[in-house]
Amino acid sequence: PRPNTPSSSAPALGYQLRPWRGKTGASWWVDEKLVPFGAWADHAIYTIAMLRSLFEAEVETVFGEIANKRYPKMKLEDYGVGTLRLSNGLIAVLEHTWTGGPYFPDWTKIIGTKGVIHMDQAVSDGQPMLATAKGIRPVKLKRSKGGILAPFLALVRDGAAKPSPARESRTNLAAAFAVYKAAKVGRYVKL
Repeated sequence: PRPNTPSSSAPALGYQLRPWRGKTGASWWVDEKLVPFGAWADHAIYTIAMLRSLFEAEVETVFGEIANKRYPKMKLEDYGVGTLRLSNGLIAVLEHTWTGGPYFPDWTKIIGTKGVIHMDQAVSDGQPMLATAKGIRPVKLKRSKGGILAPFLALVRDGAAKPSPARESRTNLAAAFAVYKAAKVGRYVKL
């Protein structure tokens, strides 16, 4: 099928999974014949790239829970949460879903020894917030636009980072697929 044209296997879905502008029916990105994963990796793949770039560390171990909370008949997941441990010891928890409505309830929490950086589309429009023993404050960025990807976008715009080669994208995808494997086997998976 052409993009934006659902195949016969695509489920009839609610407004959260509405088609692209000007189209009708379920979109191609919820058709398991056309895409390899659902809600979790749909958004988490970008956060994985951001984490690897910002912290110059690799994903070493993951755990995940993948489910269909709102659309039980859909073959792709509509909800997922992944815990990633990076080579520098950083632990990040990424939750992404298609079930929470139009406010994009995706969040990432980065847990450090001196505090937690929390980015939540629903609460702070993706503005990273730093929580420490001294309180909670916004993480100052050079540019405020970009939501959860703002730190990564700031690096790219300022020339400190260059577009990733294909092998970087494959590394990000491997980390995402490892979360699915961890969810399936019910234990941590090493990359």
